[in-house]
Amino acid sequence: MATLNDAFEGFLSGLRPSQGQIQQVSERRKKLNEVLQGSWKPAKIVPIGSHARGTSIPPLHDVDLMVVLNRSGPEEPVVDVLLRELHAELARAYPDVSKRVQNRSIGLHFVDFGFDVVPALERREGGFRIPDVQAKRWIYTDPTKHEELVREKNRMTDGAAADLVKALKVWNRDRTIGLKSFHLEVMVLRSIAQKSATFAQGVREVLLAVSGAVGSSCGDPGLSGGRLDDYLEPSARQAIAGHCQSAADEMGIAMREDAAGRSSEAIARVRKVGFPI
Repeated sequence: MATLNDAFEGFLSGLRPSQGQIQQVSERRKKLNEVLQGSWKPAKIVPIGSHARGTSIPPLHDVDLMVVLNRSGPEEPVVDVLLRELHAELARAYPDVSKRVQNRSIGLHFVDFGFDVVPALERREGGFRIPDVQAKRWIYTDPTKHEELVREKNRMTDGAAADLVKALKVWNRDRTIGLKSFHLEVMVLRSIAQKSATFAQGVREVLLAVSGAVGSSCGDPGLSGGRLDDYLEPSARQAIAGHCQSAADEMGIAMREDAAGRSSEAIARVRKVGFPI
């Protein structure tokens, strides 16, 4: 009989990209790198975002690339002019692919998945500046800090941290909980202090942690100075905390059922909570 953790392992295996998808992303990224290197000659091109961090869930929508411009001197390019120039270059290289200027990037959208190409300027003090059309200026960020947080928590948990993030993202999406994906990811990662005895226990622990954390301010790990929770009204925070607490309580009951040999009942309970295991 499959146990609760067997069921979670089957669920998690379905969240991992296939070899075919990995190869397709690699091939498209290689071509895009060649296009950008040929025309813009950037200092470097850095994969960023949840796909690079291993915390994305299917279906794959966007792969993020940060194009670090090879520019010297104190002058910064005009934000919207630079993005229009990048859009024009990608239009020449990909005439049959949908593309658009976004707030901080150019979206290059194939039929199955796309790329968000983010131009950036490297700072001598560390980190990067990226364009923000709405703010009409370059803003500070450091996506490498996000990646360091994931690496640290994965090391602490033998790789379970990224899987916990993905499990909570699926639950948040399928149950329409109302959390933005990156905000949820950061709360989950910051809540992890050690490896849990079982994955099911880890899910329960992060649900409880998010229930408490959603009422508080959540700063950007990239040290941009922005708050990841600004979109939430007090009533939404209260409702989300309640969803998390209720799900954690049900997970606790399911774990006791599983330990008593009633694994089928435990799995059914977890599915009802909103984890499609």
